[in-house]
Amino acid sequence: MITYSQNFEDVMLERLFGEVEKGFYVDVGAWDPDIHSVTRHFYDKGWRGVNVDPIAQRMRAFEAARPRDVNLCVAVGPQPGTMTFYECVEESYLSTLDVATAEEMRGRGLTVVEHTVPVLTLAEILERHCPRTVDFLKIDVEGFEGQLIKGLDLKRYRPRALVVEATRPANAPSSWDEFDSIGTWSSWEPDLLASGYVLAHFDGLNRFYLREEDARLASRLKLPPNVFDFYEFAASQRLKDELSAVDADRSLKDAVIARLSKDLEEVRADQAAKQAVIDDLLKRLESNGLKQKLAGRLNLGTRNP
Repeated sequence: MITYSQNFEDVMLERLFGEVEKGFYVDVGAWDPDIHSVTRHFYDKGWRGVNVDPIAQRMRAFEAARPRDVNLCVAVGPQPGTMTFYECVEESYLSTLDVATAEEMRGRGLTVVEHTVPVLTLAEILERHCPRTVDFLKIDVEGFEGQLIKGLDLKRYRPRALVVEATRPANAPSSWDEFDSIGTWSSWEPDLLASGYVLAHFDGLNRFYLREEDARLASRLKLPPNVFDFYEFAASQRLKDELSAVDADRSLKDAVIARLSKDLEEVRADQAAKQAVIDDLLKRLESNGLKQKLAGRLNLGTRNP
């Protein structure tokens, strides 16, 4: 498989749902149809789903690249209506509804622009746009995950898997001994567990949950991504495609050059054959004094005055 995601999320989800040919996903905080995309691999497999992001420019890219999908230019929150959205100009993937995250971005010297956006709840999205079975729901909303989860009734709507970003946006731990210091899951994970979900995997960025009905699949997530997942990076595949295009172009040019060279050889051979005939005729006519006259007519010698 080709992995497009930031932290091999699509590799782990492929392990869970590799046998599902026509699945369905919901991607909240989708951002880009290709770069760091958890869903691109599945779309290419024939899946479809719902992509949600309140940045209009980002969603136009989805509309162009994902015609099978439902692409919603809205934010997701605990109740419907409107909210202030904090768009990070330099690094738009850090844009958020969370005030504290926005202030932190400003503190780093990033430009944050505020504007009002429409808001739907997850329950509304699932009700309006999704089939009965959603294979996975991915949530990446830069510090607003807990508020978003409040708008989802997991007793009524039960995606088979949840992938939730669970660390402070754009923060690395000060040391591996203190990794939990950047964790955010303590405030919202109890609600997921109480709703009949089990923690199946933590990749350092996201926490993977399975509904209890699918808890048997948790064993597929015991190991980190490895050689037996047979994945290739999207950037590597793009480079291979570009090199193949160059090789194909070179082969095409070589074929044209070879054809033209062959044509030139045939023209030269034809010229040589005709010259041989002319030379033979001139030799035969030389004895009776007609060579110079014939040569003049053929423009092969000195013209007669």
